[in-house]
Amino acid sequence: MQTTLCGIAIGENGRTLAFNVGDSRLYRFRAGEIRQLSRDQSFMQLLLDEGAITQEERKNHVHKNVIFPALGNLKNDPTVDISYLEDNMEYGDVLLLCSDGLSDSLTGYDIQEIMDLPKGLPVRLSMLVKAALTRGCDDNITVAAVVYED
Repeated sequence: MQTTLCGIAIGENGRTLAFNVGDSRLYRFRAGEIRQLSRDQSFMQLLLDEGAITQEERKNHVHKNVIFPALGNLKNDPTVDISYLEDNMEYGDVLLLCSDGLSDSLTGYDIQEIMDLPKGLPVRLSMLVKAALTRGCDDNITVAAVVYED
């Protein structure tokens, strides 16, 4: 069995290190806006970067599930993308980590709309999962969040 991984480490000064293998994603929700912070390590991302396909074409592409590295691949060691985020965390920032089940089913705008609701974080995370399921997600959905309050 193979899996992908996305994670974070936050230092005392709010400096954040992000790491990623495959197509799980890291988003930051700040002041009502969502921003994708990680890059998918996938064939679709490569085609998008080269301008060979559009975001819309990505959804139904025959190779939409091809990722380059994965944990549990017995033939190769995964290449982990490790980088510091461009700016430090700010009070109230929410880091959202999710599997492709969520990010393939919902757009950034969909995620932003739900994250901007005046509800508790656990309720909003549950709403994200329900929205992805409503859209017909047939993959596993994992979502976790961290609120920065230094």
